[in-house]
Order: sequence, then C-alpha cells, then structure tokens
Amino acid sequence: MIPYEMLRAATAELSVAAEGLVYSGTRTGPTRLDLRLTGGVLAVDLAETAVNEGTLSVRIGADAGARSTSLAFRADGIAARPLLETFTGIEWLSGTLDAALDVTARGDSQQALMSSLDGAGSVLFSDGAIRGVNIAAVLRDPLQALANPSILESQETDFAQLGGTFRLSGGTLTTDDLAMLAPILRMTGAGSVGLPAQAVDMTFRPSLVGTLQGQGG
Repeated sequence: MIPYEMLRAATAELSVAAEGLVYSGTRTGPTRLDLRLTGGVLAVDLAETAVNEGTLSVRIGADAGARSTSLAFRADGIAARPLLETFTGIEWLSGTLDAALDVTARGDSQQALMSSLDGAGSVLFSDGAIRGVNIAAVLRDPLQALANPSILESQETDFAQLGGTFRLSGGTLTTDDLAMLAPILRMTGAGSVGLPAQAVDMTFRPSLVGTLQGQGG
C-alpha cells in the first residue's frame, strides 16, 4: 500500500552520491540518488549508473493528490545473467540486455495498482542462450526428444536476439512482435498477459530455417 497521506504531510530533499554499490555480488560504478518530496509529490531519481558492463537509470514517482505512482527505467548493454540471478532467481537465461519501461498506476492497494497499470516498454536480449533445452533439436526430432529428455536438459538454445515491445493498459500486457532469432530456428510470439489475474494468452510460432546465421533468412 502506498502511504499517500504521509506524502502529503512531509517535505524533504536529499541527494546521495557513492563511488559504487555492492549487492549480492552485483557491483555498480559511481552513482547518485536524488529524492525530492514537496506538496505531496515524490520524485526519486537514480542517475545513469554503470552496472554489469552496461548502464542503468531509474525514476520513481508518486502523487498523493492523484493517488498515482510511476516507474521509468532504462537499461543499456547490461550482462543479464548475474542481474537476473541476483534479483529474480532466474538462472536459465543469459545475454546482453537492453530494456526500457515507463508505466503509471493508480490506487491504494496492490490489486488496484496492478489493475490500473498503463504504459509501454521493450526488452531485448542479444547474443545469449536459454539453458536447459535445445529448441531446434526438439523441432527436428520430437520423438527423440520425448524418448531422451535428460539429454536435452544438459543442452542450451543459443540466440542472436530475443525480445520485443509491449504495451500495458488496465493491468493487461499485450505484445505482437515477440521474436527470437537463432541459428536454424526462428520463433515469433503474440498475445496478452493479465497481470492481476495472472492469466496468460500467448501464441508462439517456431520454425526451422536453412541457415546457421542468427539473423536473416
């Protein structure tokens, strides 16, 4: 729950600079955090900061009058695997991450905030891999894959690009350009994810192609 009434009652301004931060093995370069709270409006800015071979910037806002919150961030060229392992527990995805997000929400509860999410974003992993499955091998010989699933679990699917853009409206995420470009394999995807109800309606279309190049044909 967002403490909107506390925001109305307080006024603050704070700037913190650091030579670097370390959290669970993730290290940043020099960074600066600025916080300003006045008239019930909060703005928190994390300046562009070097993280895992790339950069990250974040802006968080809240408006007590409108009972709204906002989040915007941008990630450029970040080595994704250590970041994903640290903050999400995901160990099966690696690559160089470029991502952007700009969303707003309104309400006093988590359910209200999730149901009112609006905005847009993009995610792109480059030159990475999905560990634990060889999708091309499954498509080439599905019977063999069913007969020997343990063999595939020790393999991985390399890709040149994986990602797409998305929109958020009323707590529902939609995308129509999800794509993976990999040697021999192409995959596209489209559909929606209802965040409040955790309802997924996605269609994926994999195909094999006659080239070992990640991009193209």
